[in-house]
Amino acid sequence: MLKRIASTGVNLVVLGVSVGIFLVAFIALNALGAAQKPPTISVLSATRNLNIGDVITANDLAVKTVFQDDNASLYIPREEVTGVVGGIVAQPIGNGQPIFRNAIVAPAAEGTRLSAVLA
Repeated sequence: MLKRIASTGVNLVVLGVSVGIFLVAFIALNALGAAQKPPTISVLSATRNLNIGDVITANDLAVKTVFQDDNASLYIPREEVTGVVGGIVAQPIGNGQPIFRNAIVAPAAEGTRLSAVLA
């Protein structure tokens, strides 16, 4: 059968052109898809469920990549991790959920923690 196909050179030319068009279309679609991806930022997320009043430790935090959109400013960026450790959870945070800026109260002295949680 290969001899028969090889003897008709037209079939090989058509096959070669088809493969070439497929490769060009595949590369063009991949480039177009990559160009349309929105920018991303790295934000802090919870590694476990955090309840109101929990004190955040470094083990409770992970870095998650999210798309940079209108809501991205609501999350705590990765660069602010040192300001979050020792903070108190003011709103419940689910496992894997990006942490909102208003979900954490800054670290405080022992006597003021209850008032910070109630605020």
